[in-house]
Amino acid sequence: MPTNIKNKAGFTLMELMVVVAIIAILTGVAVPNVLGWMRNRVISNTARQIFNAVQISRLAAIKNSSDAVLEFMDTDGDNYYDSYQAFVDDGFVRMNGDIPEYSNNPTDKDRLSDNGILDSAERVILRDEINNAVKINTASPWGDINYKDGKLRYKAKGRASIGRINMHGGGRHIGIKIDMVGLPRIVKSPDGHTWYYNGKKI
Repeated sequence: MPTNIKNKAGFTLMELMVVVAIIAILTGVAVPNVLGWMRNRVISNTARQIFNAVQISRLAAIKNSSDAVLEFMDTDGDNYYDSYQAFVDDGFVRMNGDIPEYSNNPTDKDRLSDNGILDSAERVILRDEINNAVKINTASPWGDINYKDGKLRYKAKGRASIGRINMHGGGRHIGIKIDMVGLPRIVKSPDGHTWYYNGKKI
């Protein structure tokens, strides 16, 4: 018996075109939102990582009763910091004639090498890179970091100069503000000029 195909259900060309149009509209709305969310996530994660690095540097200064430095670096010379490292600035220098010999034995001390420079006897606490979607400017005098040469220096009791580390990305501005006792706080700005902490202007 021959099969009657006239009564079989199916989609018309018009119906398929409507479905395709709906999918295109939904994609056009969703993709920018997803991309925006991803950009926001990148700068938020970077801010959290740098916040943690600041905390680690402060704790290292307290634990070791010595200076600790969080140093931001522009390794490719494009005027944006792309990496950072933290180290305990506790080396001692013994002068062998005119040649400095670095040591971390205090009995060798001719002068304390708390010079903000990673000397051969000093240990690195951490190193990390900054996502290239996040910008921290090195421009004169100190750019987005309110510390000379991009170096946040903690003293032995965990104190540091008041300052801020600003970063920008995905249309957002986030900063790490260091207060008078050396404690960091994450702050935000709508324009990169006016900053807020927990909704209050600072």
